[in-house]
Amino acid sequence: MRTTSLALVTLLASCAPEYQQPRDACLATAPGGASASEDANAAVVQLNCYRRFAGLGKARVDTELSSAAAAHASYLDVNWTNGDSLTEELPGYPLFTGATLADRATSHEFYYASDATVAVLEVVETKLEATMPPGAMISAWMDDPFARQYMLQPSVMGVGFGQTNTWAVYDVAYSEPTLEASDHPITYPAAKQIGVATTWVAPQDVFVVSSEIPPIVQGVSYGYPITLTVGGYDMSTSSANPYDVQLLEAPTLTCSVDGDVPVVVFTPENLATSTLLQTVVIIPAMPLAPSSDCHLTTRLGWSGTTGDVDITYTTGE
Repeated sequence: MRTTSLALVTLLASCAPEYQQPRDACLATAPGGASASEDANAAVVQLNCYRRFAGLGKARVDTELSSAAAAHASYLDVNWTNGDSLTEELPGYPLFTGATLADRATSHEFYYASDATVAVLEVVETKLEATMPPGAMISAWMDDPFARQYMLQPSVMGVGFGQTNTWAVYDVAYSEPTLEASDHPITYPAAKQIGVATTWVAPQDVFVVSSEIPPIVQGVSYGYPITLTVGGYDMSTSSANPYDVQLLEAPTLTCSVDGDVPVVVFTPENLATSTLLQTVVIIPAMPLAPSSDCHLTTRLGWSGTTGDVDITYTTGE
């Protein structure tokens, strides 16, 4: 049941992390990494740089999910052809271990795969280079605003990672509802972050349901995307927008060099070609100038809560 009362919370620059860049928040090892593969441990070590920097708890390497991810990467290596699903497997094909992620997680003895209070999500991508290390794949997904929500998912229970020379697979399990981050949005870039990239080149076309909002075009350069991710104690029956994420105030982005910057905004309700579970994506419509102090303000509503976002960050040189 959805809560009807509203609580007002504010995320201000004064709530900034104690780190200035994600690398400042890195640890040498990841929880559970000692019993995991070298690839899985390296991936989650890098993941936790971003999670700790954003104010989230550390993710734990899950050996069963990592086995499922590695097996799926091997399946794709042998069977995938252009046009096939990246996340589904076909029974009877070589190296088949389960049609869906939940099936594969179960076949590799991930205990919670069939629990209604646990969700499992998967990101699959071809590697740009065969030698691309796990940490670099995590960073590439963090740069993609539509994959980033899986990296900064609140209430993570376990993460799996597996790769071949061609494919990288990331599986994450988290509690649902996502109880962590229920009182404020998790922003990335974070408040007072420095060295933020000035440019993001869209890896694919992204469309919204309204023709009034311009699409994101593959290969075109934009400013580095901003994401606002929330959690909540209540979920609605809407599969497209389970946390009832609403943009209550249009985002305003002003930078010291560029001035007022136009933005393209994606929400769980207006995105036509991909799924945003509990995230708002704000993409500057043009690359930003280097060494520019940028100030973002907006207001969100979700799961019976409203929250003001008021952060500054600085682009790199």
